[in-house]
Amino acid sequence: MITQASGISVGSATNADAANPNSVYMQSHNAATPQNMIINENVYDAQGNQLQSPFTGATRVDYTVQQGTKAPQTIMTYP
Repeated sequence: MITQASGISVGSATNADAANPNSVYMQSHNAATPQNMIINENVYDAQGNQLQSPFTGATRVDYTVQQGTKAPQTIMTYP
């Protein structure tokens, strides 16, 4: 957490905090993972080909999220 790392105690955000791109509130807000995304499951075979269900021959799966037109972000890969 930004406030823990800096040692600065922060109270409730104000309108000024929300309007200031350098405030701890906005830094935290911009760094947080958005909660309104769909998690995509991508399953691959040993050659790296993406599989469709049923996932026969699957050797790897990764989970990604994507916001708008931004590139997908991998949040987990197994194994």
